[in-house]
Amino acid sequence: MNRHRATVATLLAAALAGATCLAATAAAEASTATVRATLALGKWTSNLKMSPDGRFGYFPNDSDGTVSVLDTSTNQVTPVRVDQPGPTIFDVAISPDSRHVYAPDAKKISVIDEATQSVSATITVPDPPDTEAGLGILTGAVVSPDGHWLYVSQYGRSTQDEVDNGRILVIDTATNQITGETDLDFLLPVYLSIAPDGHELYLSANGSGSLRLLDATSNPPTPAGTLAGRSGTGISVPLMDPVHNCGYVAGPGGVLDRLDLTTHALAQALPAFGDGSGGIAITPDGTRMFLGHTGQDSVSVVDLNTGTLLDTVTGFGLTPANSSFQSGLLVGNDSHTIYVSGGVGWMPPFARDVLEVVTLP
Repeated sequence: MNRHRATVATLLAAALAGATCLAATAAAEASTATVRATLALGKWTSNLKMSPDGRFGYFPNDSDGTVSVLDTSTNQVTPVRVDQPGPTIFDVAISPDSRHVYAPDAKKISVIDEATQSVSATITVPDPPDTEAGLGILTGAVVSPDGHWLYVSQYGRSTQDEVDNGRILVIDTATNQITGETDLDFLLPVYLSIAPDGHELYLSANGSGSLRLLDATSNPPTPAGTLAGRSGTGISVPLMDPVHNCGYVAGPGGVLDRLDLTTHALAQALPAFGDGSGGIAITPDGTRMFLGHTGQDSVSVVDLNTGTLLDTVTGFGLTPANSSFQSGLLVGNDSHTIYVSGGVGWMPPFARDVLEVVTLP
């Protein structure tokens, strides 16, 4: 583990030297995680989200039709059912005021009220999808920074005779009505993120090594270009760092690209560090990044102002040796608590997913 830590420190310093978003120095310590609680989630948890007010974490469970809701003040998890069990819930989006959470599933969008942690409204989608074939299902969601618009991506449909490409639905959050849609030129749009100023949408495509850029100043958004990544297939949408005007794009094999939000250029931020990414999180004040390492029982802590690798924290217990798999990260608003999710049961589909509540040194 020490050899791995030293390698990451060296590569990080070299990769970030001269970067527009980060300056680089090299330093690192090694710490052991203090696990305060291990909590049960649903199955196939992905795309962890923290509410802007830091009160609740939301964990969509792909395989059981629920969203697990974490109360960060009590470390209690409550499941909110939004659909029947099945591979349907891939993402959630949270309003900037934290009052509403939008959970798209195979055929509708459920609106979860933060005050009651229950479904308060349902947004129906025209042209119901073929859920058995996985066509037309809703996949990703994001809310505009002003809270006015909800954008939801939807798979297209393909038959022997006809191909209908995917689209982005535009919903007015004041009325929960679909007001427009953007037709795409490819079949399988997946996840969405939005620039901090709300002017650009970023969209990932299933099986593609690129991001699609859309102009969100028009309604509905209009396609504005393609951004090619270095990491081959399956790159993520950017995790935004508004303090440094950057986004970070994770790809397979642990590749991390940096996206300049002004020039829309993708560049290397961190070389491959091993078995792949176990999640990325940035503190609300933009000072630190946490990088989870799948299969290595560790999280690297990076100072985003200096590029310094501050620490490599180990001791989560989510390792192949324990028949488990680190899969996601969230950071609390106090910037000293992280939430590490993982699957338990050796191979997908995991028997269950868990969440570890960890206090950093």
